[in-house]
Amino acid sequence: MRSRALRSALAALLALAAAPGAAGGATLEVTGQVSAAGRTALTITIELLPLPGGPGPAPPPVRATAGPDGKFTLAAAAPGLYRVVAAAPGHGSIEVPLLPLVEDAQLVPAALRREGPAGPPTRAERLPGDQEGPPLWVPA
Repeated sequence: MRSRALRSALAALLALAAAPGAAGGATLEVTGQVSAAGRTALTITIELLPLPGGPGPAPPPVRATAGPDGKFTLAAAAPGLYRVVAAAPGHGSIEVPLLPLVEDAQLVPAALRREGPAGPPTRAERLPGDQEGPPLWVPA
């Protein structure tokens, strides 16, 4: 089932690459908000990492630091297959796949959990009240 989803994603990317203006040089923005156990002074690093299998060479990773409110913006140089990873010291990393990223993406808010004796979280995270259907953040 996963390979079928990847084939569909690749087909979408190839169609996009063939579309007029595909090489127009415009970046795609990925925005979101990540908190870490209610702490505001913690440095949260966000990375946009290319996945293998896209058309052409993979773009370099993009890194950013979330602001004091946890908000971040990443700029992808081109459409492709990506994952976004959020991490902070003493907290389990989380990630969300973007398969494929073909337009600007607003990710659902997410929260990092402190690592403890039980280890990092083991299930997908959504904030209470979130009813949307974009991809879920999962433990990395």
